[in-house]
Amino acid sequence: MAARWLEAFRHLEKTPELWRCFRRFENWATMTQHFFALPGSAYPVEVRTRSGLHITLQEFCDALAVWEMYCREQYRVPHDAQTIVDVGANIGIFTIWAARQAPSARVFSFEPFPQTFARLTENIRSHGLDSRTSCHRAGLAAASGCRSMSTEPIASVARALLPADVPGDGSVQVTVLTLAELIKQVQDANFGKRIDVLKLDIEGAEHEVLPGIAPEALAPVDLIEVEYHPPLPKEPIFDALNRAGFRCIKDAKAGINLGVAHFGR
Repeated sequence: MAARWLEAFRHLEKTPELWRCFRRFENWATMTQHFFALPGSAYPVEVRTRSGLHITLQEFCDALAVWEMYCREQYRVPHDAQTIVDVGANIGIFTIWAARQAPSARVFSFEPFPQTFARLTENIRSHGLDSRTSCHRAGLAAASGCRSMSTEPIASVARALLPADVPGDGSVQVTVLTLAELIKQVQDANFGKRIDVLKLDIEGAEHEVLPGIAPEALAPVDLIEVEYHPPLPKEPIFDALNRAGFRCIKDAKAGINLGVAHFGR
């Protein structure tokens, strides 16, 4: 048994993450075991934070998402944020975390895949966040309408829109919006308030959504946190956000053309 835990702790660069896990999770050993995929890891399993959150992990990628949020601190949300938009919300890990970080904020969560959306809404309900969280079954694309997503049994965090010209066999149709439409929809529902934080984790669709975005479409947004994915380069995304008046505050690189970039005004 000791050898199993030594395998996790031999990664010295993760020492700060392990310390945060210990401080933030009531069953920190379970969280660590499942993040490092140590022997004995089994799903489903519930992890509990010391602040009272309870999240059921159905697969390894759920553990990864929780770890990135609570232990790696991959995203940041100002405590005084009033409007937060989570695009690519998956099962709601960021939504729940952000709602706790900014207790007076209203959160708008967008997730297109039906089964994942069902888990998102259940997690929001079970944490008592219905009154200030709006969940929308929609994704982002260069043009609004319908797109396909594969129904193959893959990790939910890796499920992406299929190219527009790919046949729909073995897939499900989902609603997609342009980013300009999504921002307008949020503002219309929120009395025209500015968007303090826009988080984008849309599994490659950022390469079709952001490079051609009109700068004025992003005018109501103060902070953008975008996860960028290979194989396409990140530079067109960064250039588009620069043209819209944003500057890169932090670029947390995880690999070649893979990371999370934070842009502010």
